Amino acid sequence: MPTAHAKVDLLTEAMMDVRRTARWYWGKLKRVDRPLKFIVNGQSVTVQHSGSIANRNAISQCFEDHQYEIPETGVDYRLKVRDLYARIVRDGGIPLIIDAGANIGASALWFRAQYPEAMIVAIEPATDNLKWLRVNCAGARFDIRGAAIGPEDGETTLTDPGAGADSYRTGGSGLPGYTVPVVSVATILAQHPGTVPFILKADIEGAEQHLFRGDPAVLAQFPIIAVEPHDWMLPGEGTALSFFGFHTAAKRDFSYHSENIFSLDYAKLAER
Repeated sequence: MPTAHAKVDLLTEAMMDVRRTARWYWGKLKRVDRPLKFIVNGQSVTVQHSGSIANRNAISQCFEDHQYEIPETGVDYRLKVRDLYARIVRDGGIPLIIDAGANIGASALWFRAQYPEAMIVAIEPATDNLKWLRVNCAGARFDIRGAAIGPEDGETTLTDPGAGADSYRTGGSGLPGYTVPVVSVATILAQHPGTVPFILKADIEGAEQHLFRGDPAVLAQFPIIAVEPHDWMLPGEGTALSFFGFHTAAKRDFSYHSENIFSLDYAKLAER
């Protein structure tokens, strides 16, 4: 049976364990906004963020769920996409990636690690996200736009439905908002002569219904198109209809991974 001194010692040690554990958890809580680091394609990637749940979700989806990785199938699209990237670079071209709805830049950094020679146009209309996007993607071959994307240049209203920094929407929804510029895919292509259209990624909270009403010949220049559909968020509004209309008319291959659907130009992917 332990002595009184032994009991005191055990109690003291237990209290110290509790304090150590509490300090550890408190430290974790205090460091929720610390930079997050990942290894992607053999490269170290650091992502700065605000510590918000929305920011951390955006990072997790890119670097843990790998949501923009080309799906592996029996056709092995992933290998063909990498071969196409290598051919563009080998022939002296600069692959062009448009990251529409770039948020804080996690997706742009993921694309940079996968395709280091690409020019990445990162488009984000929300000012709080744009601040972190500029921090994360302050480097060569990033073109950061504080704008929305659309079928033609112009202006639109950015609104906050109240679901966090990863759910801002463009277009009239009856909510308070502010005016942001709209840039078209055609304008981006014209501003980057000498690049070769490669990937168009759109996570734009329902505005895909407008984007894919644009000139199909312009959109079809991108052999890989990745879209997050939002019918689940806006039921009955047909936000995916224009995308599927473009996709079927162009007779492109369809695949999906995580939250994204991929429209793939197999003829361009199969070129040698």
